[in-house]
Amino acid sequence: MQTALILASASLLASASLLAAVGCRDDDAPTEPTAVPAPSIAQATAVNNWLTKRNMPSDRYGPATATLVGANSETVVYVIAGQTEPFNPSRLAVPVGKVQSYRPSTDAWTNRASLPVALYNTNGAGAIRGKVYVSGGQRPGGAPQRDLWMYDPATDRWTFKRKLPIPGYGGVTAVYRDKLYVVSQCQGAAVTEPGCEDIIRSRWGIFRYDPATDRWTFLSVAPAQPAGTGGFIGGKFYVITYSYEGRGRLDVYDVATNTWSTRTPIPAERGGAASATVAGKLYVAGGVEADTNNTGSYFQSRTAVVRYDPATDRWTQLASLPEQRDGLAGARVVVNGQARFEVIGGARPGNNLQYLP
Repeated sequence: MQTALILASASLLASASLLAAVGCRDDDAPTEPTAVPAPSIAQATAVNNWLTKRNMPSDRYGPATATLVGANSETVVYVIAGQTEPFNPSRLAVPVGKVQSYRPSTDAWTNRASLPVALYNTNGAGAIRGKVYVSGGQRPGGAPQRDLWMYDPATDRWTFKRKLPIPGYGGVTAVYRDKLYVVSQCQGAAVTEPGCEDIIRSRWGIFRYDPATDRWTFLSVAPAQPAGTGGFIGGKFYVITYSYEGRGRLDVYDVATNTWSTRTPIPAERGGAASATVAGKLYVAGGVEADTNNTGSYFQSRTAVVRYDPATDRWTQLASLPEQRDGLAGARVVVNGQARFEVIGGARPGNNLQYLP
């Protein structure tokens, strides 16, 4: 128990991130079990507007999300694992293995096969060719994991895949050209895979997983601790990281050159926010903002929503969330041909919101 508490304390900021991962487009339509459709809900048409959608059936904080895209661009969001209560530095989290899927086109939820292990603070999830992948995380007691699980919606089954090179948690995941990219942190364990010595020294790194070969590749050391938000735009992975000075960094990984650069930081450093890339821009919603006095503590959760445009290297303030929210996850969804930003997480009511750009 003492070791678990030390781990929990050492990973306070990472646990606060309660990550939000970004799903990818895929042409294989997922197969869903029979679900009771939700009542018809009128769709608002105004842009820069939030819609309150059908509640996620469970109160869950910091889940991982991934989106599959099928016929007619219909999207299905998979909401994976997480914890039962908001982040609290005074006690250990209670992780869950619960998995549910959400169809924005019908505003309906479906229970899916649970993750074989209960996890919170994972590295997020991504979807590749009709399958969903989720890596890392912490089990009961706070121990970081090297797990990589693959979910097949057609069979509603989970399969354990090749382990991460490091015990990673509190990271961010995105997909580019059918490969999984994971920015995570090493917990200082004795790991012999190439590159782990560098990761242990700097604590953060980026890894690539190829489902075709079931192999991980260490790419490079990351410049700062991931805050659990980010996504791919073109061939670049935009990752929000902690600066510990009140303003979150924005670090960019270029796949072509295997190098990092730094762009204009997000206006306020935050953990437990939702993020997704929609129409070539990065959206970030809610979360808890860092204390600008650099005390290591956090203010209360926020309603702020911002959008980053790589073309101009600028952040834009958008319509706020209807209420303060943290412990969130985000996803890109399509409804009636329109791409939108789905924000999921926290307690009911109001734990499923949809933004119209």
